[in-house]
Amino acid sequence: MRKKLYLRQSCPKDLQKILDFYDNNKHPFIAGRDRETMEERVDAGAVTMLQDDNGDIQAISIAYPVTAKDENGDEAHKWTEIGSTHVLMSNMGLFDVMVGAQLLNAFLLEPPEDRFVIEIDPTNLHSKHVFKKLGCADYDNPPEDMVKGVNGILAPEDANEGVDWLYADHEMMPALAKKFLDRIDNPVITNKATGEEYELDVSESPLGKHFVATLEKLAKKDYGQGNAPANDKDKKQDADPGTKKARNNLFRGPK
Repeated sequence: MRKKLYLRQSCPKDLQKILDFYDNNKHPFIAGRDRETMEERVDAGAVTMLQDDNGDIQAISIAYPVTAKDENGDEAHKWTEIGSTHVLMSNMGLFDVMVGAQLLNAFLLEPPEDRFVIEIDPTNLHSKHVFKKLGCADYDNPPEDMVKGVNGILAPEDANEGVDWLYADHEMMPALAKKFLDRIDNPVITNKATGEEYELDVSESPLGKHFVATLEKLAKKDYGQGNAPANDKDKKQDADPGTKKARNNLFRGPK
């Protein structure tokens, strides 16, 4: 019988286990966060996890909202940092599984107005490669208030470091939805080094439990239709700028 890996979003009782995971698996490319931030993100269900049959965390990623003043002077959720991603089990493509699920979950439940951002140490070439393979792109001139906002939720010793920036937005979401749905149909993940097989169980994650129909709808979208004819209402709607607007239109549009 295959071992299983369970995709889950966090709940308040997971806090200590998540804190212990980072304390026991320190990595130079993972920036520190204060306890208050971690508590809020865990309570909000913003921590995506893969757990094994024993309940031990094998992979984790966290979505962090980044705010800035809008045109009215009010705090607005403009960006979301995808960070603290750490995968213990290698040779299985779990980074792709984790970040894809994290982006989809945040897009559907807590979307930023503008886009998702990722900060990466310039020497962390592997992570940069896998993020780009997933569909992320270089963010060459990130806004100053976004950079300031991200630094504000990092541990002081990790803030204001020279980093490279990537971004992901709503244009990636249809492809990620298709990948996730394919994972449901084909849940076996093979360790390329050992040949050992695992089964991915998404039944208790919000994506697998509540949003399959929404993901099927999302998978059919095309957010690259910026030049759609004026009378092509659906495609014009899909092409509206902004990640949050795209999410809102997804729920409002035709089934």
